[in-house]
Parts: sequence; C-alpha cells; structure tokens
Amino acid sequence: MAAGLYDEAIAWLGMMPDNASPLKYYYLAWCYDRTGDAAAALQFLRKAAAADPYLCFPNRMEDVNILQSAIQNNPADGKAPYYLGCLWYDKKQYDEAIAMWQESIRRDDAFPTVHRNLGIGLFNKRSDAKGALAHFEKAFALDTTDARVLMELDQLHKRLGSPARERLSRLEAHPAAVDWRDDLYLERAALHNFLGEHDTALQLILQRKFHPWEGGEGKVSGQYVYALTALARKDLAAGLPEAALEKLQRAQQWPDSLGEGKLFGIRENDVHYYMGQALTAMGQHEAAANYFRMATEGSSEPTAAMYYNDAPPEKIFYQGLAWPRWAGKTMRKPSSGN
Repeated sequence: MAAGLYDEAIAWLGMMPDNASPLKYYYLAWCYDRTGDAAAALQFLRKAAAADPYLCFPNRMEDVNILQSAIQNNPADGKAPYYLGCLWYDKKQYDEAIAMWQESIRRDDAFPTVHRNLGIGLFNKRSDAKGALAHFEKAFALDTTDARVLMELDQLHKRLGSPARERLSRLEAHPAAVDWRDDLYLERAALHNFLGEHDTALQLILQRKFHPWEGGEGKVSGQYVYALTALARKDLAAGLPEAALEKLQRAQQWPDSLGEGKLFGIRENDVHYYMGQALTAMGQHEAAANYFRMATEGSSEPTAAMYYNDAPPEKIFYQGLAWPRWAGKTMRKPSSGN
C-alpha cells in the first residue's frame, strides 16, 4: 500500500480469514478505492460496518487515514467513528475521541460499547457526571447481560452518592450478570452490609468461591470480617456474649472460599476489643484483659493504608477504646505481696 501496489495489497489481505478483523474490510475498501473500483470499495465498507467489533482496537497511525476515509465514504457506518474514537483516546487525543464517539452514536444509537466509552470519556475528561451517567444507563439498557458495564454503572452511581438501596435493587434485578463477576457479586454483599443486613451479606459471601483479582486484595475478607463483627456486636447488645465470642473467633479464621489467606501481622484491633467485651460479660476477666491488651497494639499514627494488609486508620479508634479497658483491668488486679 505504501508503495502504491494496491492489487498486491488486495491479494495479501485476501489471505486473511473472513472473521479476522473489521479492519481487513476497511483496508480492502481503501485499496479498491485507490484502484478506482468504487463499487468494490463500497461493498467492503458495508462489510466492515457489519463485522463483529469484538476485540477490534485500531492502534496504528496508518489506521487513521483508513478510518477517516470510511467515515467520509459511508455515512451509514457507525462503527468507523467508534473505532477511530478508540484510537484517538489511546493516543490521548480526548476531544477528538469524544467527538468521534458522539458521531458514532448519531449514526447508530444501538451500539452499547460506544455509549460505555463515551460515558468514560465524559466523566474522566469533561467532568460531565450527568452526561456520563446517561450514556452508561443507555449502554446497560441495550445489553443487560454485560456484567462489566453493570459494574461500571454501579461504581458511577456509588461515586455520585446514589442511595444504597437503589443500587442494591438494580444489582438484584440482574442476578445472572452479578453472578458473572466476583467484584460485582461482592459489591452486592457489601451493600447488604452497609444497610445493616449482615446475615444476608455473610450468607452471600460464604456461598461463593471467590478468586483473586488485581485490586481486590483484602476486599472479600474485609466484608467477611465486617459482617461477623457487626453480628457479634448485636449479640453483645442482646446480652449474648457466648454467641458474640463464637462469631468473633470465626472472624479470625478465614475460609478458603474467600480466595485469599490471612497474612501474618494483620491488625485485628476491633475483633480483639469486642472479644474482650464478650469475655468480660462472661466473667473471664483475665482473658478479657489479654484481648484488650492485644487491641491496643499497632501504630497509632493515622496514615493511609497502602497495601491491603496495612492497618486502616479506623483501627486506631479501637486502640483508644481498648486502652482504658486494659489499664483499668490491670490496675484492679491484686499484687502478689498483698
């Protein structure tokens, strides 16, 4: 093509499988157009527009001329501006990318992925939350089986402060999509935890086998511990310290189904503090003092947690609660000389 040998280029392109990529047809259209065969060029432009866009990501500068020509020569093609928008976004030409995605939607409003991409561009590069949400809603409405788009839609609602009950209702209306992804399934359980429905959250967590994913470290175990600790607090308030202690002991033992092991040195100030409370209510003051002491351990400097096994700043709150409980119990302990 660079040498102007379009017939030879057409022959090479013809050796590619028919389902190789929509770009095959865009390149064939370009070559036929250069040879003066307008009918063949239009035929391949139409085939390119109808081809499966899955995993088609133009990324070379040569693709720019090919796609721009397709946009000009086939006004009915909504995919060519979509592909070019993806290329521009990859090259950090965000305004051009957004303009191309908007043109794609003007030509074909029924392609979910372009709405999803435009939502990302509007939110991240234009700070247009309202516009982004409208396009994410449209993307999911066009394909309610797309678990990734549902996850991104829910995360956007989360960023915008949408009511938790509303978010949960949306997730539970699409159980097949939610079940498809560990992160989305966990978000459902986390929403139950947030709404105080800890039994449901714990049941959801325990009935699934989770798998590790990048960025998900500590999230499943965190919700597991949170649910058990919250249920233990309810038991303590109801005067059931034995039941509370059993749940807190479970919170220290992570089942294999969580998909991650418990690292050495992880801070459990909240669990230890409530264990101290449960043991106190059971009259086991020496054991309670030991757990209150354990609840005081760790750094008291409020710093951001960099890694999932770092102690989050709220652990300091339980250190503060535990110090007077431990100090009070040790001060009341009689000395051996009296």
